[in-house]
Amino acid sequence: MATAQEQFEMLLREAREDPRIVGLVLTGSRGKGFGSESSDFDVLLVVRPEALEAYRGRFTESESWPGFDWWVTSLEELEPVAATWSDPLAWEIFCNERYGFADVSVLIDKTGQVQEVVEAKGIIPDERRLPVVVTALDAYINSLYRSLKCLRNGNDLGARLEAADAIGHGLTVIFALEGRHRPYYGYLARELEAHPLVAFPLPADELLATIDTILATADAATQQRLLAIIDALGRQAGCGEVFDEWGADYFWMQQYRPDAPPPR
Repeated sequence: MATAQEQFEMLLREAREDPRIVGLVLTGSRGKGFGSESSDFDVLLVVRPEALEAYRGRFTESESWPGFDWWVTSLEELEPVAATWSDPLAWEIFCNERYGFADVSVLIDKTGQVQEVVEAKGIIPDERRLPVVVTALDAYINSLYRSLKCLRNGNDLGARLEAADAIGHGLTVIFALEGRHRPYYGYLARELEAHPLVAFPLPADELLATIDTILATADAATQQRLLAIIDALGRQAGCGEVFDEWGADYFWMQQYRPDAPPPR
């Protein structure tokens, strides 16, 4: 029986010769260069509309492809996927679909359109960057505020849970400032290694250590150090109002110390 790698190589040969197949994209960890020998082959197969039913039956409903995860579609169906920007964070909160298209391997593109569509989904266009940052930034500050209030009230579990939310929104801000989608958490370390952040001042290992400390302890000082960095980057990008709208609460977030006496 052929291995998954051998089956994939046979599929590539067939796809290049089959006029009903117009594109093949290797997504998932293998497509991003993060895979291992045990990783599945996540295959996006783009076929002509009239061949959809036949190819879905052959691939997605077949048990003869162990180690494969299929998405059989057409260009007409693929173009609208995750294409709306009416709610900038919808895809981040629920499934972050767009990151799945970032830096993947378009191995076959017979029309020239597959590469174009995939690349467009894998980035945040310049005109959408600021709205995404603003929305995520306000969510980040809100979760950070709640985390620090939990610390003040002696609720360590609540502080860590709120801090975890803050980290997710904060990462969205950090990556969106560079026109990138927040990575899946399982890919974060490898994403930072393969595609280092340009503007963020901390090296990848220090950022990861900061995140680890916050998730483990919700340490106020560590959260405030990260906030200071995001504050500087956000203001440089023109988002100063998002911070300033928090008024005295924002000043408190910056100055709070766990050993300080509680407010009257």
